[in-house]
Amino acid sequence: GWGSFSDKLWLASRSAADLLFGRSYEDHVRHMATLLLGGNYLKRRSPISPNEQLQPEYFYQYLLETAGAKVKKVEFNRTDLRYVAGKPCVPTLYFRCTIDQSVYKPCPR
Repeated sequence: GWGSFSDKLWLASRSAADLLFGRSYEDHVRHMATLLLGGNYLKRRSPISPNEQLQPEYFYQYLLETAGAKVKKVEFNRTDLRYVAGKPCVPTLYFRCTIDQSVYKPCPR
């Protein structure tokens, strides 16, 4: 995930989920404000592209690390799947991450 924890799939305890998403609507809004303010801060501090300044991967890692959460990375054998013209396929960007590449073909470009 862009050099940080992936934002694609989480298996979390209740307290970890609260760290990531907020315990309430108000907490979640504070998280989003922090993400936006942090992105603005990063933009001013380093030469990063506009796509990088709001990376949820970096933000989630920041939330977990500053709270002292223990993170264990586990391979979930994830496959991104889309339907193009009525047929299942894996987006080209994610095809190399697919564990069993014989099941689905890459999506047409």
